[in-house]
Amino acid sequence: MNIAALAQHPSVGRVSFACSDPQQTAKPEKLQIIAVGTPAAVEQFVWLMNHIRFAKPYEWTPPQPSPTQPNEIMRTVTKYIQV
Repeated sequence: MNIAALAQHPSVGRVSFACSDPQQTAKPEKLQIIAVGTPAAVEQFVWLMNHIRFAKPYEWTPPQPSPTQPNEIMRTVTKYIQV
């Protein structure tokens, strides 16, 4: 499934990171998402994550060179979730 098709999937926008058990009081855990690929692929992924309301573009780190591939970049975003 390509990114455009994923954005139109019926489950998009229904992802929740809130705790479903109101009695659970555990501290949220840090989760870091890393996108690595060509600049076009990474920027399209960041756009998709904004489109499905997962992360705004300004929440992502600025593009950095990939440590393993010279023609790729990486960007990260940090979220906190209840486990």
